[in-house]
Amino acid sequence: MDFSALLNRLRDGVRPAILIGLMCLVVYAGQSFSCTKVGDGFNRMQPAFKPGQVVFIDKRPARAKELHPGDVICYDATVGGTRSRRVGRIIAMPGEVFEVDEGQVIVDGEKRTLRAAASVERFKYPRIMVPANHVLVIFDKPASYRSNLNELLVPFSEIRGRIPSWLAARGEQS
Repeated sequence: MDFSALLNRLRDGVRPAILIGLMCLVVYAGQSFSCTKVGDGFNRMQPAFKPGQVVFIDKRPARAKELHPGDVICYDATVGGTRSRRVGRIIAMPGEVFEVDEGQVIVDGEKRTLRAAASVERFKYPRIMVPANHVLVIFDKPASYRSNLNELLVPFSEIRGRIPSWLAARGEQS
């Protein structure tokens, strides 16, 4: 067999392998990443995320429960009988004790500094332990009203994914 015939046979075998590899990559990306729209009436994460904005989410950390304080997550919430998609920044994890006292956000007895803490630190919140399979979120935009703690506790089952840090840079730990 000459060299050109060998190259042609090799090329004919490589094409299907490349196509199969590309199909696997598309399936993996579809299972791992998604785009979703933030609820039209939800403005608590401005200026980073606006109502109705489409955001890119990574579904892998939420499925594996590999989330951390400071991560921005996309989740479903039912408030006032209306279900909507929201974005929030995790401040406390399951089993951690959260409170706001004298303008300081305290988690497990230590001050937790996030620029987003301005959304809650002007209000007093009682000491609570974040239940198993939940995270406690806060919002980047300072609130003119005190959020109900039930609005801030998000079950893992409602988390759709984490917004990659390069998209959610505002409000990071300082």
